Amino acid sequence: MIATDFSAAAESVYPYAIKLAQRLKLPALLVNVDEASYWGIDASSQREHFKSHQQSSLQRAIALFEEAGVH
Repeated sequence: MIATDFSAAAESVYPYAIKLAQRLKLPALLVNVDEASYWGIDASSQREHFKSHQQSSLQRAIALFEEAGVH
């Protein structure tokens, strides 16, 4: 599927991306506080968690995707 309306596509995928990140114990990267509060997420704690664990989480995510055969 080719998305022509990227805002709508991102909006439909965003909650699933957050759930996947939480399930994999990865911090969610949030674009802004308004968007975070719309989805019921505490942006300040998520942002701090992301900053403190960004590199290790990125490496873990890459390893998980490679294990799953996603390149």
